[in-house]
Amino acid sequence: MVRPICISFALLLLTGCASNAAGDYPSLAKRPIEARFAVVETAPVARAGPMPGDIAQRVSGWRSAAAAADTRFADALPAIDALVARASGAAVASEPWILAQQGLSRLGTMRGPANDALAELDALAIERLRSDAFDGLSDIVALRDTLAGQQAKQDAQLAALAARLAQ
Repeated sequence: MVRPICISFALLLLTGCASNAAGDYPSLAKRPIEARFAVVETAPVARAGPMPGDIAQRVSGWRSAAAAADTRFADALPAIDALVARASGAAVASEPWILAQQGLSRLGTMRGPANDALAELDALAIERLRSDAFDGLSDIVALRDTLAGQQAKQDAQLAALAARLAQ
């Protein structure tokens, strides 16, 4: 029963492939209406130049603030790690646990300037894209990606410390 149905279906499909002796196929040549939609050549896009001075100054400030915040975070990390090690296994709300929680909070707040710089760089990149001002955009995006990578690394370090504290 299934075989005759399959054969019938296959023959039906093959009839669409049969050639027409009359040769009255639709032509693939360009129709007159298609000429009205011809593609217009556009002017080449100018290469992006260097970052304007006022923007470069702002970006430099954000870079410095983020670098200082990253240094403070890295410098404080061993002390907070020691607090978490002492509090690991301690009862929740005990003095070692509270000190470790406070340390984690301090680490989180040390990231503030870097978070602000990242937000400012995002806003600047969006503003430059919307206004078609591409000068220095690659530098802005590169710094933004670097700061995002630092933030991701710090997020992972904070999460690892918090996980150790929860045990």
